Amino acid sequence: MKRIGILFVLLSLMLTLGCGSFKDRLINNTKMERQNNFTITTGKRVAVMTFRGVQGRALSDLVGIEFLSRSVDVVDRDSLDRVVAEVGRTENGLYDNDLSTTQILKQIGKIVGADFIIVGESQASYPYPGGTTIDGFGKVHFAGFGTHSPIYPWMESRLTLRVFSVQNGEVKAWGTTETYVIAGAGDNIQIMDYLRMTAKRAADALMNASITQQQIDLRDEMIGQAFK
Repeated sequence: MKRIGILFVLLSLMLTLGCGSFKDRLINNTKMERQNNFTITTGKRVAVMTFRGVQGRALSDLVGIEFLSRSVDVVDRDSLDRVVAEVGRTENGLYDNDLSTTQILKQIGKIVGADFIIVGESQASYPYPGGTTIDGFGKVHFAGFGTHSPIYPWMESRLTLRVFSVQNGEVKAWGTTETYVIAGAGDNIQIMDYLRMTAKRAADALMNASITQQQIDLRDEMIGQAFK
C-alpha cells in the first residue's frame, strides 16, 4: 500500500510538471541536525555500522566509499563486523550484560580506533523496471532498455542516521536523506543511482555544516554530472 502511494505521488508529479519536459529525473531531500556545527573532517576515522533495513548493507558500504573518496579514514567492513560480533556475544552472556547501546557503541569504537560511529536504518525499493514479466522458465524480460539501464517507472531509498562520538558517547549529528528516481528512458540513470545519491548526500551533509535542509532536483544529463 505504501509503495502504491509513493508511485501515485511520483506519477502525479510527472503529470503536473509535464512528462515531455524530461526523460529521467532524480530528486533528493536531505535534512541534518547537529551539535555546535559538527562535521566529520578529513583525517578522522569513522566506523559505519551495517544499517538496519532493506538495502542496509549496500547503503552502509556506499556511505563508507563516499567518505573514503573524501580522505576520511573508514574502518574496514570485515574487521568491524568481527568486532561487532564479538562484542555482541560477550554482551549477551559472558560479561557486561547491562551495557547500554551507547556504551556498546563506545566499546566497539575504541576497539577499532574510530573517532565516530555512524548507525542508521534504511528503507528502499528494489529496482522495478516497468513492464517486467517472467516467463514459465523463470527468465526475466524487461519492457525496454535505455543507454545505461532498463526503463524504470520509479525507485526510492531513505536513510535515517545518527553519528556518535566514541570519546563521550554523545550524538553529534542526526538526520535523514531520501532519493526518488523516475527513469523514463534509462539514458541518464545507472541502476544503483537511487542508492548512490542517498549515500552521497549523507556524506555531503555530515561534512558540510551548511547543509541543514536541502532538496536537489536533477533531470537528464544533470544526473550523471552530479556523481562526478
